[in-house]
Amino acid sequence: MKHFKGKLGSVFIYLTLSLLLGISIVTSIQINNDRVSELSAWSGTQISNEGSYYEEARGLSGTALKTKLDTIISRNVSTSYDWPRYEAADEAENESSKVLQIYTRTTIAKTAHVSGSLGWNREHTYPDSKIGSPANSDNLHIFASDNRVNSIRGSKLFGIVTPKDSSTDVQDSLGNTIDAYTNSSTFEPTDAAKGEVARATLYLNTAYGYSITGNFTSESLCLDWAQNYPVTNREIYRNNIVHTLQGNRNPYIDHPEFIDMVYDPSYSGAGALNDLGEVIEPVSLSLNPSSVSINVGQTQTLTVSAQPAGASTSVIWASSNPHIASISNGLVTAISEGFTTVTATSSSSPSISATANITVNPPQAPTSFALSETSFNLSLGASKSLSINASPSGANNSAIWSTSNPGVALVDSGTIYGIALGSAVITATSSVNSGVSASASVTVVEASALTMINNYQNIVGGNYLITVNYNSSSYYLPTQAGGFATGSSTITSFSDVMNIDESNAWTFTNSGTNSWKISNGNYYLNCTTTNDGIGATTGGSSDYWTASQGSSGILLKSHAGARYLTGAFVNVTTPEWRGYGTADTNGTSQIILYLLGSGTSVSPAEEAEDWALDFLSQTSAGCQNKSASQLEIAWNNVSSSYISLSDATKMVISYTIPNEFGSNIENALARYIDIVNKYDFEPFINGVNTASNHETVTWVQEKEYSSILILISIILVSSGLILVIINKRNFN
Repeated sequence: MKHFKGKLGSVFIYLTLSLLLGISIVTSIQINNDRVSELSAWSGTQISNEGSYYEEARGLSGTALKTKLDTIISRNVSTSYDWPRYEAADEAENESSKVLQIYTRTTIAKTAHVSGSLGWNREHTYPDSKIGSPANSDNLHIFASDNRVNSIRGSKLFGIVTPKDSSTDVQDSLGNTIDAYTNSSTFEPTDAAKGEVARATLYLNTAYGYSITGNFTSESLCLDWAQNYPVTNREIYRNNIVHTLQGNRNPYIDHPEFIDMVYDPSYSGAGALNDLGEVIEPVSLSLNPSSVSINVGQTQTLTVSAQPAGASTSVIWASSNPHIASISNGLVTAISEGFTTVTATSSSSPSISATANITVNPPQAPTSFALSETSFNLSLGASKSLSINASPSGANNSAIWSTSNPGVALVDSGTIYGIALGSAVITATSSVNSGVSASASVTVVEASALTMINNYQNIVGGNYLITVNYNSSSYYLPTQAGGFATGSSTITSFSDVMNIDESNAWTFTNSGTNSWKISNGNYYLNCTTTNDGIGATTGGSSDYWTASQGSSGILLKSHAGARYLTGAFVNVTTPEWRGYGTADTNGTSQIILYLLGSGTSVSPAEEAEDWALDFLSQTSAGCQNKSASQLEIAWNNVSSSYISLSDATKMVISYTIPNEFGSNIENALARYIDIVNKYDFEPFINGVNTASNHETVTWVQEKEYSSILILISIILVSSGLILVIINKRNFN
């Protein structure tokens, strides 16, 4: 009995030690994802180490300042996509082994690089799908991010999301609801991240020329966030670290006053680095009105006055509660019911400021809606935006849009897309008074034989047929040397006018920022300075033509001859489309270019189906072989083909519900989401949520179960060893 008790005691000790060992091992393999209580990552005071970095910009403002900043921050830049540089840039305060995740404001182990749905990823705050090298590896806009939240954001625009409830809540990889919101097209980050993503976007706009509206729902919102969510100590620290890693800095972190200097067209204050020149320093500021009461959705302009007379009124605006009302360049926008204080602080004398009290009342409910159009035809594949006029004046015009026939026409925030031939009714219902609505009937038709195109940005390369309308007759632009000439500002004669077949169509080739070469394979369209004419020449060179939007068409101006070719041009994607237009030598009259259709065209629904089939085909081998390298090649191909799709086709895809057992489009979306989560590929489909609560729950459960299984396995192995020892002792 004594011997048995001794054995039992040994077994108990061994089991206890095994249990403790198992717990310690399980604990050690868990990825550390701790909640941070403070919004600010860095509590200690940080100082910019810029030195004389911006000295060349001293005294500048406006376009001159932006150009000089581009020159400064583009020098000696060394980017790479290696994990260590991002680990260093986002190191958590007083936690050298962790990084701070931008949207969740949580810390996680530096080594917890994303694996499937687990860990942190490198978040491109300006989506990778919209930019190229070297911006797609630039530390100054790439932050550590919880992978699930990273996927949820995808390539959505930053903006304000309403309503803020369970339908728009964002959850992280652990299932925690964070202070961020999303819908099909928009992502609103936590307040702590708003200033960071805004200033990162301004940096990319300055350094690379990427548009602000390519990343934000509006430029004003980006500027609002950049100004109303001040630079934190974390940002200053991060800017310093990136400078050592990459060789450049974000000027809007070091000098927030540069934002007004660069982006406010009315700015007339001090130049960069407070080079005041003759500018008079203010001793006091005041705002008019100093007290404002407005309804949600309304705006109010505040004006700044300074003493003494003639003193600078250049200020930095801030709202004490941007959720209640935002402020941008003096314009107050009421967002939600409550109270806030708007402060205007002198750009050159930070100790001088003025305030205005803002009371935001509930939105005034409308009594009626009226749409800008009530009945119209829409060409297949085209889009049209409708506006809402709410009564009484100033009433809330926010609306929930719907379509009676999503197979024919889709609607997104008032923009209607023609998906297939047929009819539909588009309805806007007040979001604050469900009893108020307005409708419009839309008929989707084949593209008109003559459809006017008015956006010069559609000149993206391709072949075009161009005609000159003169005295009710049509002439083609010349296809050989000589061309047509004019003796005055009016076209009076033509020479070498030929009928142009498809092989001789003119090609528009982009040769730089808003600069175009025009050729037909053998000849170049040039402007002759000797006779004020437009002609075609050989010699392998071409004038450069600059495009601008005219009152009723596109104006192309030759650099060489300062002469004009007017009309609007569209990309030719198939031989069935022809571009026709007119030319003028002095640009005094705006002449319209029309797109001539063949009478048949591919619908967005058909185009979406074709893309889905291509996606499934290209990703099939990689999925079957579970090959990341094969899938990466396919991913680059299908993402490029997606980008080239029309907006209407993209809407068809984004409105489709993923289902691996459904249609080709449904199946493609289900596979798309699966690949994003399994292989951490960058999402590129707008409006498609690549994360799901089901997946998150499954992962959490798997994590818990795996931990339990590990613990049980350890105990069983240990117990087995103990039994062997006991049996051996008994045998002995």
